[in-house]
Amino acid sequence: MSQANEMMSSVLWDSNHLAITALVTACYQLFFFLLAAILRVDFFTDLAGGSNFAVLAVLGLLLNRTYTARQIVLTCLVVLWSVRLSGFLFYRILVWRQDHRFDGKRKYPGQLAAFWILQMLWVWVTSLPVTFANASDARVPLCALDYAGWAMWVVGFASEAAADLQKMAFKSDESNAGK
Repeated sequence: MSQANEMMSSVLWDSNHLAITALVTACYQLFFFLLAAILRVDFFTDLAGGSNFAVLAVLGLLLNRTYTARQIVLTCLVVLWSVRLSGFLFYRILVWRQDHRFDGKRKYPGQLAAFWILQMLWVWVTSLPVTFANASDARVPLCALDYAGWAMWVVGFASEAAADLQKMAFKSDESNAGK
């Protein structure tokens, strides 16, 4: 293997999987952006944002192949959250038919692309904690902080789900139009 190929390989396969997760995120978001821009629909935006978290969590776990209890639980929690969030948001856009954040932008791919670039950065940066956890080879036993963190996750997951349902009910009530 040439020195240039070795350098490229080491950049793409860094020990924390930062380059490959950034590349996967960019390609994933670009694919859905192109669908949204070509079809001029809003159905893919939140679906792509939410599901990208699951893709990165599973990818990070599979790339490192250490499979500690902490890594498996964290990955499962991210996947569960991602499926709930993207599923809810996809259902919501099917009901509402359009996302008013994009009014005036659907006809201008450059303006629409700015949103998708920010979404790409949001997903990748927000995924860094699970990316680093899944890239770790450390075999540290579970401790009280793990259980406390998972308990906090359950509270946050339930609160977010309840808030989403409350907001959907509020927005669906015609007497709340414009609020």
